[in-house]
Amino acid sequence: MNPPGRPEGECRSAQHAGTPVSAPAQPGSRSSAKAWARAWRSPLPWALAGLVALAAGLPWAQPLFAAMFPALDRPMYLQDSFLALLGAHVALVAVSSAAAVLVGGAAGVWVT
Repeated sequence: MNPPGRPEGECRSAQHAGTPVSAPAQPGSRSSAKAWARAWRSPLPWALAGLVALAAGLPWAQPLFAAMFPALDRPMYLQDSFLALLGAHVALVAVSSAAAVLVGGAAGVWVT
């Protein structure tokens, strides 16, 4: 049964099935510029860029670390570069996260 005032067989949607609501964005169009502006406002790329910049610039903070931890004979930052340490840390976190997801997923399947 159709709502009052609607002809028989008329669809509720304003467009036919399969018809795009809007045309795809053309390069240089206004919607493409909005997408780029939205991407630049996202905090993730800025946080990653800041992390890499800090890791690359930390060797110049050696006097600060030496003052904070004077008892260390051979600090970790002298054994390898901060970028290599950051890469090892990210790899370790990725492996442990994947293991946690696998174990948690298997436990969830086993319980249900």
